[in-house]
Amino acid sequence: MVWATSMLDRRLPLAGTLTMLGLGHIASALSQGYALLLASRILTMAFAALVTPVAASTVVLIVRPDERAAGVAYVFTGFSLAVALGLPLITFLSRLAGWQAAFAMIGAAALVIAVLLIAALPAAVQAAALGYAAGRARARPHCDTAVAGPDLLAPTHHRRPAKVVR
Repeated sequence: MVWATSMLDRRLPLAGTLTMLGLGHIASALSQGYALLLASRILTMAFAALVTPVAASTVVLIVRPDERAAGVAYVFTGFSLAVALGLPLITFLSRLAGWQAAFAMIGAAALVIAVLLIAALPAAVQAAALGYAAGRARARPHCDTAVAGPDLLAPTHHRRPAKVVR
């Protein structure tokens, strides 16, 4: 995905994933049957999985190089807080107003946040343009440790042997 979106203004993928997340929640709220609810939840899950990595990659581009680690940590702290505080809040709201209302509120909040991000983030923030090969190489770096990570998924004729760290 890195090579496909590297030339876009970073606000677009971030606001786009949040918009689709919001629309998925609203579709869940409006679902009349189990099949439609399941389909909308799968759509929502697919876009929810993209929000944090897209936000982290955007933060890296808008903060000073010496603050990048703190910026990415801030994004992941927000994700953790959303799980730790958001789930009890949504459980409370769904008991108070029903599960459809809880989904509708989450969807509306995601759409509002998408609009606010477009307005608040600096314009024309984008990464260096990457071709397919460069994006693939950046997305799958080789490890030189005993835990090879993504290299374990590579075909064996492409895999470099891991160095054992003692």
